[in-house]
Amino acid sequence: MKIMMTMFFVSVLALSGFSSASNQGDSVLTQQDPKEVLIERANSGDVEAMIELDERFLFHQYLPGLILYKEWYDIVLESTDADAIYLYASMYIKYQDMYFDGMIKYLDLLDRAQQLGSNEAFYQLVNMYESVHTVGVFGTGYPGSDEVYFYNNRKVFNDDYSLEDLHIDLIETSSVERLDDLYEYYRTNNGSKELAKKLAEDIKDKLKDEGFSLTLEPAYEAFFDKRISEQKKAKLIDDLLLSDNKKVILFAAGRLRYSNPDKSIEFYEKSLSLDLTERERLISYSVITHIYKKAKDEASLVYFTEKEIEDIGGYNATSDLLEIYQKDAESKQKYEDNFNRIEPYILKDPNAKRALADYLYKSGLRSVGVSMLEELANQGDDEAIVSLAKKTNDKAISDKWLKHILDSNNPKLMLEVSEGHHYYEKGLLKAIYDQTISNGYIYYLRDSYFAFYNEDEAYAIDSMRQLIEAGDAESISNFVSQYDSYDDILKQEYTAYVEDLYQELVEADNLRVIHDFALMHYKSQYFLNKRLGDPKEALKYFEKSADLGNDFAVYQMARFYKYGDETLGIRPNSRKAKFYLKRLESIGADNRIKRL
Repeated sequence: MKIMMTMFFVSVLALSGFSSASNQGDSVLTQQDPKEVLIERANSGDVEAMIELDERFLFHQYLPGLILYKEWYDIVLESTDADAIYLYASMYIKYQDMYFDGMIKYLDLLDRAQQLGSNEAFYQLVNMYESVHTVGVFGTGYPGSDEVYFYNNRKVFNDDYSLEDLHIDLIETSSVERLDDLYEYYRTNNGSKELAKKLAEDIKDKLKDEGFSLTLEPAYEAFFDKRISEQKKAKLIDDLLLSDNKKVILFAAGRLRYSNPDKSIEFYEKSLSLDLTERERLISYSVITHIYKKAKDEASLVYFTEKEIEDIGGYNATSDLLEIYQKDAESKQKYEDNFNRIEPYILKDPNAKRALADYLYKSGLRSVGVSMLEELANQGDDEAIVSLAKKTNDKAISDKWLKHILDSNNPKLMLEVSEGHHYYEKGLLKAIYDQTISNGYIYYLRDSYFAFYNEDEAYAIDSMRQLIEAGDAESISNFVSQYDSYDDILKQEYTAYVEDLYQELVEADNLRVIHDFALMHYKSQYFLNKRLGDPKEALKYFEKSADLGNDFAVYQMARFYKYGDETLGIRPNSRKAKFYLKRLESIGADNRIKRL
């Protein structure tokens, strides 16, 4: 076959010797600690190792990991690394269904991180408190938002303590740096605008009294002062572009993104000359290229995408650029020199190189694409390994790397190729699925009981046994709610254990369990092998749930006393109804008040 000397095929000829060339120019993947070493580091209190275990091996999604993460929680809570604590905390949102108290743990970790100086944790707490109080528990979108109420209402239910008092406390206890950021939060807040405006002025006065000025004050004047003319506003915005403060530049860029995209690009381009984090640089490039793509300005799009690859590399940028280069015959010729210039940068970055390999494979140059991917895979590039394993059009290649994944017993890699390929599969995929189960992958084990019970009763029972003994909250909750569906062996082994566990959770003020007991007694439902239905117990649990800040329970108590309730033997009582209505007002549950 005749090979046309377009820029791509010139490159392919050069790439016939890329293995030797790569030894000189290509980056080699950083050597990483194996899982066993990371576990040792984590056991010694290394929070970063705990985070890396989940990022690289999805360790939290496996039973051995769940057990260890429960043990590590107290260690993390005593750590002094604010950023690590903040990153670790996110796992209790991500894996909340594995815990009965995931949200409380998450909030405690955020609180610890913000006390140690993490601005990210600080504002996450502020945002969650504000959202929960403004919208109400079942409208926030936050999982476990009743626990946010509980966490916050320990203060809010104190007589005259209000949402405004909460924010005033934040202001009074904040450093100058945080006040500067908090001012921005209130200045741009879309919630309670009058309160936000008042709080912003309080911060401004406080900083002025202490001899400090606000970093973004010139930007606020340019964007929010309605008294100034459009001409003066434009002049102020031009003056902002002279700043070397990345906070000012990025703020202005974001404010202009939709109202004046061309001006926004000037600010984002300026930001690239400043000391940005990698994430900030990626966002700046992403916004710039998005604007040019929308404007169909191909020349500018190519320029900045090439600049991004030269600067930080990346799979998506490279993939997008190759699509432009190879769009048609005219483009191939037009961008030949561009590719020859950018090619060394692509080969230098593993993610960009993988994008080139995938593109070559899809374009018909399979052997070259596979060779590039295998070079990366042999260096330990997980994404390249998965890409090769999924190339089912080349069974020999796919089987080779599926076997590599199986032999490596790397949980993350096995999961990436086995998802969607369950027990009905055959061959290597079935073997990988079985190994994933054997490693204790929680989400597959949860499905195993009912999936395998008729086929392999002992195996199904053992799967459920492992989940209960590891303390997986979702599995234990299912055992309670579907008690009659489980085998008598499990009932004999775990009924007393789960009963004691739930009692401990009640004593620990666990809102989830207390609320469940209130409803089970109220509706005369079964809890394990016992039928509940004691009106006094129902009222006790509703009251306890309300006292802890569950707005649904507060609403129920207000309704019980306003209208009376035959099941609980409650007669209308206007005094008690007003008491609970006042509580609903104190937590901003306007949507529930309207229903009454």
